[in-house]
Amino acid sequence: MPNFRFAVSTGRKGGSGAGAGIPPRGYTCRLCSQPGHYIQDCELASGSKPAGTDTGAPGGDGQESGRGNTLLPPVGYECRICLAPTHLVQRCPFSTSSSNDHSAKKRARHATGEKKPIAIPVGPQDCWFCLSNPACAKHLIVGIGRECYVALPKGQLVKGVEDGVGKGVPGGGHVLIVPIGHTPSYLSPALSPTDAHSLNAERAAYLQALSALYAAHDCVPLSWEIGRSEGATHTRVGHTHTQVVPVPRDLVSGGNWKEVWEGKGREVGYEFVSDREGVRAFFEEGGKKGKERVADYFRMQIGVEGEAAGEVEATTFLLVLRGAQARFNMQWPRQTLAALLNTPERADWRVCARATEDEEREEAAQFKAAFQPFAAGVGGDDDDDDSDEGGEEGGHGVPDEEGY
Repeated sequence: MPNFRFAVSTGRKGGSGAGAGIPPRGYTCRLCSQPGHYIQDCELASGSKPAGTDTGAPGGDGQESGRGNTLLPPVGYECRICLAPTHLVQRCPFSTSSSNDHSAKKRARHATGEKKPIAIPVGPQDCWFCLSNPACAKHLIVGIGRECYVALPKGQLVKGVEDGVGKGVPGGGHVLIVPIGHTPSYLSPALSPTDAHSLNAERAAYLQALSALYAAHDCVPLSWEIGRSEGATHTRVGHTHTQVVPVPRDLVSGGNWKEVWEGKGREVGYEFVSDREGVRAFFEEGGKKGKERVADYFRMQIGVEGEAAGEVEATTFLLVLRGAQARFNMQWPRQTLAALLNTPERADWRVCARATEDEEREEAAQFKAAFQPFAAGVGGDDDDDDSDEGGEEGGHGVPDEEGY
């Protein structure tokens, strides 16, 4: 009688009415997960088990697929290479030797016209920077204009005067300038020319006001931002913002910071554009040439362009995020600045976060009192405007730093 375990005939006649090539009731082929034949008779077998297959195909629960053909997959099955429901992964026409073959998946996408999946943009309802999000920390806002608002981050890079630092900006001074509208870039093509001009003008006005405040405390602003395009394929397409940090003037003027930052960039493969004409041309052209897609970019400024900064020469660094420089470490600006300030432990904002909301409110109140005289008139702000109460009533808020 047949040896049912290996389905090898012993030369004896079968019993119980079963033929020599028919397995007993309950037997299931381990290659295709179908009953009715032994594993060595399976049409998927070619001398050995196909490379990359599991001990059972998807859906292999010992039940029939109901299609009457062991080469057809069970109902609901989807090929892992081309995502088609019409064949098992072992029979995929785009597979070479393995169901996990990366090049096979690329060929399948190319043949079917399927595009590589891209990240879903972060919408206003999920965005910590949008004022309409009720989860925002309203108490950190220190100024609201027509196009932007200014707020303290959850974990400032710099220490405040109350932390034992001999000099510094009241309340710390590290702030975010955030567009009120949900936009991934100051160069977003979704902005009309008028809206883009108003947004960038107010951003520049807030930078000048911050520069004046910092100068009163013998500091210089260092700011940076990352602009993303709506069609980009990276992990997050969210809400752009500019981070501004006060840096001691003597450290900047005595350290030739332009060369320092260029050197730090080269260490990690970043080649900055720092000549004024090159930077100006990029932003005047809207971050693109001709019909090109708007480029992703990283912009950093030491001081404020067009403003006298004493011994400090205002400098703008631009890094166009495409090609070999498309992948940008968003932590790099803060990590590098923390090291230059000799406070590497403050590279992680979580380490710097205040323990209680009361401490955050006190810090925001200190900074707001110092900043208000310099920001009077920017975006409609003036000395009589109580933007804190307005923020509470209007649902205004500000995110934490989201890992920056």
